[in-house]
Amino acid sequence: MARAWVACLLAALAMVASTHGAYTEDGYEFGKASTLDAVAMLTGDTYTSMVAQIESEDGAAPYMASAVLTGTAELPAPIETNTTAYFHIAIGKNSSVWALLVDGIANFTMSHLHYGNSTTSGPVAVPLGPSASSGSGTPMYNPPFTGSFVLMGPLSTSSITFPASTGIKNATFSDLQAAIDAGMIYANLHNTEYPAGVVRATLEKSMM
Repeated sequence: MARAWVACLLAALAMVASTHGAYTEDGYEFGKASTLDAVAMLTGDTYTSMVAQIESEDGAAPYMASAVLTGTAELPAPIETNTTAYFHIAIGKNSSVWALLVDGIANFTMSHLHYGNSTTSGPVAVPLGPSASSGSGTPMYNPPFTGSFVLMGPLSTSSITFPASTGIKNATFSDLQAAIDAGMIYANLHNTEYPAGVVRATLEKSMM
Protein backbone atom coordinates (compact mmCIF):
# COMPACT_ATOMS: atom_id res chain seq x y z
CA MET A 1 0.00 0.00 0.00
CA ALA A 2 1.33 3.44 -0.93
CA ARG A 3 2.19 5.62 2.07
CA ALA A 4 3.19 9.25 2.58
CA TRP A 5 6.87 8.42 3.00
CA VAL A 6 6.89 6.95 -0.52
CA ALA A 7 5.91 10.32 -1.94
CA CYS A 8 8.66 11.93 0.13
CA LEU A 9 11.24 9.50 -1.22
CA LEU A 10 10.13 10.02 -4.81
CA ALA A 11 10.19 13.78 -4.34
CA ALA A 12 13.80 13.50 -3.22
CA LEU A 13 14.59 11.87 -6.55
CA ALA A 14 14.09 15.25 -8.19
CA MET A 15 17.67 16.07 -7.26
CA VAL A 16 19.01 13.02 -9.06
CA ALA A 17 20.23 13.91 -12.56
CA SER A 18 19.54 11.54 -15.45
CA THR A 19 22.12 8.89 -16.36
CA HIS A 20 21.75 5.50 -18.02
CA GLY A 21 21.77 1.74 -17.62
CA ALA A 22 20.96 -0.51 -14.67
CA TYR A 23 22.93 -3.20 -12.91
CA THR A 24 23.70 -4.81 -9.58
CA GLU A 25 27.12 -4.45 -7.92
CA ASP A 26 28.32 -6.05 -4.69
CA GLY A 27 24.79 -7.14 -3.82
CA TYR A 28 23.49 -3.57 -3.90
CA GLU A 29 20.81 -2.27 -6.22
CA PHE A 30 22.64 0.35 -8.27
CA GLY A 31 19.95 1.97 -10.40
CA LYS A 32 20.51 4.32 -13.30
CA ALA A 33 17.95 5.50 -15.83
CA SER A 34 17.68 7.82 -18.82
CA THR A 35 15.04 10.07 -17.21
CA LEU A 36 14.14 11.16 -13.70
CA ASP A 37 10.77 9.46 -14.09
CA ALA A 38 12.50 6.17 -14.83
CA VAL A 39 14.77 6.58 -11.81
CA ALA A 40 11.75 7.34 -9.63
CA MET A 41 9.95 4.29 -10.93
CA LEU A 42 12.95 2.02 -10.31
CA THR A 43 13.64 3.30 -6.81
CA GLY A 44 10.02 3.70 -5.82
CA ASP A 45 9.03 0.18 -6.81
CA THR A 46 12.12 -1.53 -5.45
CA TYR A 47 12.60 0.39 -2.23
CA THR A 48 8.89 0.56 -1.50
CA SER A 49 8.68 -3.21 -1.80
CA MET A 50 11.65 -3.67 0.53
CA VAL A 51 10.15 -1.45 3.22
CA ALA A 52 6.70 -2.97 2.74
CA GLN A 53 8.22 -6.40 3.35
CA ILE A 54 9.58 -5.23 6.72
CA GLU A 55 6.17 -3.82 7.65
CA SER A 56 4.51 -7.08 6.65
CA GLU A 57 6.93 -9.18 8.71
CA ASP A 58 6.68 -6.95 11.80
CA GLY A 59 3.00 -6.12 11.58
CA ALA A 60 3.88 -2.48 12.12
CA ALA A 61 5.53 0.36 10.27
CA PRO A 62 9.34 0.35 10.62
CA TYR A 63 11.35 3.07 12.34
CA MET A 64 12.57 5.49 9.67
CA ALA A 65 15.28 8.14 9.55
CA SER A 66 16.70 10.35 6.82
CA ALA A 67 19.23 13.05 6.05
CA VAL A 68 20.10 15.53 3.31
CA LEU A 69 23.88 15.56 2.84
CA THR A 70 25.80 18.71 1.92
CA GLY A 71 29.37 19.93 1.98
CA THR A 72 28.60 22.60 4.56
CA ALA A 73 28.32 19.92 7.26
CA GLU A 74 31.78 18.47 6.62
CA LEU A 75 34.53 18.69 9.22
CA PRO A 76 36.94 20.14 10.14
CA ALA A 77 35.74 22.82 7.70
CA PRO A 78 32.82 23.18 5.27
CA ILE A 79 33.45 22.11 1.70
CA GLU A 80 32.23 24.11 -1.29
CA THR A 81 30.62 21.59 -3.61
CA ASN A 82 27.55 21.23 -5.79
CA THR A 83 27.22 17.61 -4.71
CA THR A 84 24.14 16.77 -2.65
CA ALA A 85 22.68 13.48 -1.47
CA TYR A 86 19.61 12.10 0.30
CA PHE A 87 19.77 9.10 2.62
CA HIS A 88 16.84 7.11 3.98
CA ILE A 89 16.79 4.05 6.23
CA ALA A 90 13.95 1.86 7.45
CA ILE A 91 14.64 -0.28 10.53
CA GLY A 92 12.41 -3.17 11.55
CA LYS A 93 12.61 -5.68 14.37
CA ASN A 94 14.77 -8.14 12.43
CA SER A 95 15.68 -6.43 9.17
CA SER A 96 16.57 -3.07 7.69
CA VAL A 97 16.92 -1.44 4.26
CA TRP A 98 18.40 1.84 3.07
CA ALA A 99 18.54 4.05 -0.01
CA LEU A 100 21.11 6.66 -0.98
CA LEU A 101 20.42 9.17 -3.76
CA VAL A 102 23.47 11.07 -4.97
CA ASP A 103 23.46 14.13 -7.23
CA GLY A 104 26.53 15.37 -9.08
CA ILE A 105 29.54 13.74 -7.42
CA ALA A 106 32.95 13.35 -9.04
CA ASN A 107 35.04 10.23 -8.43
CA PHE A 108 32.82 8.72 -5.72
CA THR A 109 34.77 6.05 -3.84
CA MET A 110 32.70 4.95 -0.82
CA SER A 111 29.92 5.82 1.62
CA HIS A 112 29.27 5.01 5.27
CA LEU A 113 27.22 5.70 8.34
CA HIS A 114 29.59 6.92 11.06
CA TYR A 115 29.22 6.95 14.83
CA GLY A 116 29.56 10.52 16.09
CA ASN A 117 27.65 13.76 16.51
CA SER A 118 27.60 16.77 14.19
CA THR A 119 30.77 18.24 15.73
CA THR A 120 32.98 15.16 15.57
CA SER A 121 34.48 12.82 12.99
CA GLY A 122 33.71 9.32 14.19
CA PRO A 123 34.52 5.78 13.09
CA VAL A 124 32.53 3.83 10.51
CA ALA A 125 29.43 2.22 12.03
CA VAL A 126 27.85 0.85 8.83
CA PRO A 127 29.49 0.51 5.40
CA LEU A 128 27.01 1.46 2.68
CA GLY A 129 29.14 0.62 -0.30
CA PRO A 130 31.12 -0.99 -1.60
CA SER A 131 30.78 -4.10 0.52
CA ALA A 132 34.05 -5.68 -0.63
CA SER A 133 37.52 -4.31 -1.24
CA SER A 134 38.58 -3.68 -4.83
CA GLY A 135 42.18 -4.63 -4.19
CA SER A 136 43.64 -4.11 -0.74
CA GLY A 137 42.88 -1.84 2.20
CA THR A 138 39.63 0.04 2.77
CA PRO A 139 36.85 -1.07 0.38
CA MET A 140 36.45 1.48 -2.43
CA TYR A 141 34.82 1.59 -5.83
CA ASN A 142 37.55 1.13 -8.39
CA PRO A 143 37.23 2.87 -10.73
CA PRO A 144 35.31 5.60 -8.87
CA PHE A 145 31.84 6.70 -10.07
CA THR A 146 31.13 10.15 -11.45
CA GLY A 147 27.65 11.59 -11.92
CA SER A 148 24.30 11.02 -10.25
CA PHE A 149 22.95 7.67 -9.14
CA VAL A 150 20.98 5.63 -6.62
CA LEU A 151 22.33 3.01 -4.22
CA MET A 152 20.12 0.85 -2.03
CA GLY A 153 20.32 -2.41 -0.19
CA PRO A 154 19.53 -4.49 2.89
CA LEU A 155 21.37 -4.05 6.18
CA SER A 156 22.22 -6.84 8.59
CA THR A 157 23.28 -6.47 12.22
CA SER A 158 26.60 -8.11 11.35
CA SER A 159 27.43 -4.93 9.39
CA ILE A 160 26.91 -2.64 12.40
CA THR A 161 30.01 -1.82 14.45
CA PHE A 162 29.99 0.62 17.35
CA PRO A 163 33.20 1.99 18.91
CA ALA A 164 34.51 0.23 22.03
CA SER A 165 33.78 3.35 24.08
CA THR A 166 30.04 2.60 23.80
CA GLY A 167 30.44 -0.78 25.50
CA ILE A 168 28.35 -2.37 22.75
CA LYS A 169 30.09 -5.39 21.22
CA ASN A 170 27.30 -6.82 19.07
CA ALA A 171 25.15 -3.91 17.98
CA THR A 172 21.50 -4.57 17.20
CA PHE A 173 18.93 -2.66 15.17
CA SER A 174 17.61 -1.29 18.46
CA ASP A 175 21.10 0.03 19.24
CA LEU A 176 21.30 1.70 15.83
CA GLN A 177 17.87 3.25 16.32
CA ALA A 178 18.83 4.55 19.76
CA ALA A 179 22.06 6.05 18.38
CA ILE A 180 20.10 7.83 15.64
CA ASP A 181 17.67 9.21 18.20
CA ALA A 182 20.65 10.46 20.21
CA GLY A 183 22.05 12.30 17.18
CA MET A 184 25.08 10.02 17.05
CA ILE A 185 24.85 8.63 13.51
CA TYR A 186 25.82 10.60 10.41
CA ALA A 187 26.07 9.67 6.75
CA ASN A 188 29.24 10.55 4.88
CA LEU A 189 30.20 10.27 1.22
CA HIS A 190 33.82 10.15 0.09
CA ASN A 191 35.58 10.84 -3.20
CA THR A 192 39.15 11.04 -4.42
CA GLU A 193 39.36 14.82 -3.94
CA TYR A 194 37.97 14.68 -0.40
CA PRO A 195 38.88 11.26 1.00
CA ALA A 196 37.70 12.24 4.50
CA GLY A 197 34.28 13.19 3.15
CA VAL A 198 32.70 15.51 0.59
CA VAL A 199 29.10 15.67 1.92
CA ARG A 200 27.62 14.56 5.23
CA ALA A 201 24.60 14.94 7.53
CA THR A 202 23.36 13.64 10.85
CA LEU A 203 20.41 11.24 10.57
CA GLU A 204 17.11 12.30 12.12
CA LYS A 205 13.98 10.28 12.78
CA SER A 206 11.47 10.66 9.97
CA MET A 207 7.78 9.89 9.82
CA MET A 208 8.15 8.84 6.19
